[in-house]
Amino acid sequence: MDARSLGISEKFRPWHDAGLRLVFRDAFPAAQCAAEAPASSVAPAPAAQPAPHVSRETAKKSFHRPPKVQRAHHDNSQLKPGQVPQFLKNKEPRKPAPRPAPPQDGGPLFPWDEFRKRLHVPSRTVWTYWELGDDFGPTPSAERRQLFSNIIHHLKWPAGTITFWPLSAQHNGFLLPHPGNFWKGVREAQARTVFCFGNKAFQALFPGHEFSVSRRMKGGVEIFVLPGPGTMLAGNKADKCIVWNALSQYAHS
Repeated sequence: MDARSLGISEKFRPWHDAGLRLVFRDAFPAAQCAAEAPASSVAPAPAAQPAPHVSRETAKKSFHRPPKVQRAHHDNSQLKPGQVPQFLKNKEPRKPAPRPAPPQDGGPLFPWDEFRKRLHVPSRTVWTYWELGDDFGPTPSAERRQLFSNIIHHLKWPAGTITFWPLSAQHNGFLLPHPGNFWKGVREAQARTVFCFGNKAFQALFPGHEFSVSRRMKGGVEIFVLPGPGTMLAGNKADKCIVWNALSQYAHS
């Protein structure tokens, strides 16, 4: 048999001709073994299969689908009472969001020292209405001042009987209620009676209550709830009569 007919590599043919038949060596890598194998023994490569058809909508969905994240599972069944789970030990406590700073309005909400100069101490009664916070300011209403001046003139009460004290004050162009400072002034004046004129003044002292002409008690002080200066200045004769009758009856009580 011709040795050249054997399917061996040419680099091993001199050894074969010299009589060498068996050689012990390490296994070759698969790629080297395939290269050195006889042509007849190499299995043909499988034919390439056509790629499956993928629609444009399917490809678009697959491209935009987010990857799934495997969440770690923590077994807390073996924890002792009061013991913190391991996955929480290294976490920093969440800090509360800082509170916004209050707006800088450039002045006090209730100018107590400025208003205090007009408080007569002692006084038997305190008169108040919502707009008094404006009338205690630099631009008072001449109509309201004249209205109450006429009432007081015709009542002819003795000195030390009446003092005006506001329950509102200007802040950034708006009147804001200050019932706490109002009652502080009432106590300082040692007043036993308050005449509260108008619904807005009444709501500042009794929030959520329905306005009605009435007599009430609060903190040991008697309160007369009467119509406000706005309706009297508008010419409401009924409200004028209610105010005058209440003040006249009080003077003779």
